[in-house]
Amino acid sequence: MNPSTDEQSLSGLATSSDSVSEKRSIHMPDNVRASGSARPRRTSSNPLLNIPIGRRLALGFLIPALIAAITLSSVGVQSQQRLVQESIFYQNLLDAYTSLTTAVGLLQEMHTNLLETVTYAARPHPSPEILRDDQTEVRGLATRFNAILATYLQQDLLEHYPDLVALFTEAGHGAQVEEQQTYSEGVQATWQAYRNIQEQVLRTIMGGSSASAQMLVFTQEDAAFTDAERDLHALIKFNGSLVPSLHDAATVEVHNLLTSTILAVLGVLVGIGLVGWLISSTLVQRLRRLRSVVQAIENGQVHARLNAGGRDEIADVSEATNAMLDTLVGLLGLPSTRSPTCPITVRFSNSLTRRSTGRAAMATPCLSPSLMQTISSASTIPMAMGSAT
Repeated sequence: MNPSTDEQSLSGLATSSDSVSEKRSIHMPDNVRASGSARPRRTSSNPLLNIPIGRRLALGFLIPALIAAITLSSVGVQSQQRLVQESIFYQNLLDAYTSLTTAVGLLQEMHTNLLETVTYAARPHPSPEILRDDQTEVRGLATRFNAILATYLQQDLLEHYPDLVALFTEAGHGAQVEEQQTYSEGVQATWQAYRNIQEQVLRTIMGGSSASAQMLVFTQEDAAFTDAERDLHALIKFNGSLVPSLHDAATVEVHNLLTSTILAVLGVLVGIGLVGWLISSTLVQRLRRLRSVVQAIENGQVHARLNAGGRDEIADVSEATNAMLDTLVGLLGLPSTRSPTCPITVRFSNSLTRRSTGRAAMATPCLSPSLMQTISSASTIPMAMGSAT
């Protein structure tokens, strides 16, 4: 065979190959041509898949941090409130002890001044001005005593602090709340009784009946003063017994705060686990599916596709991979689906491939008849050149 004939054969083969390529480009499947165009993004039913991965991871770290911050701040606020209430109550106990001790002194001074007034009124020709001054002094002391007792009843009783009442009850000292109220009511009752007798004695003195005033002092005023002083001392002693009980209540509160902190930590751990599960379900599992599809394509299953859902980066990669596979399948002239007459892989004849390439037979995807004819024509060139030689 002369060289001119070989050149004509090669040029004819090139022309036929170009014509086949031109036909393929003209008759390329619609799905391949459309692969380069923008495809509509599919929205997933899972709202997390529609969020970019960076924002999703940021939310995954922020949510547990937010839970921890809220829980710890709540525990801290509760602890601060209880500590403030306890400190206020300690201060109130100190103030109550001071004020009630002062009240005892005022009560004793009133009793002494009243006895002196009665004694002076029993003298012959007592001075009305001195009697009025003595009465004014006694009533002034009574007014101060009233103010101290009213302040105590309005501010220093446990019943005005519901949280402390709850702590006392939880610590097993709930009965002391009622006991304090009982002691306070007793002091108020005996004081009112003494105050009424005191006013009666003062009015009797101003009426000029000193003998009747002395009779009231010896028969009623002394007993009323003793009762009021006794109840006042009992209230002071009871308030002193509240200090150990308040310490027990504070210990209970510490245990409660410790329990709340442990529950808060468990809640944070559960939140972290939930976020980890969400990340695994939206990232790791989808990446594993992507890997399995890629491995299936590597094994020859060129029609395997990725189920791209959502609007995140994994969905973008899935869409791009599907578009690339559609383009490759179209360029290779593969059918859109598998058919029994065209298996997914075929092998060239061993003799043909060995003659043309000198290599062992290799697996190739199912090709179109026109492309197979072109490849067969190309394989006869080395054979023709060998025979010519």
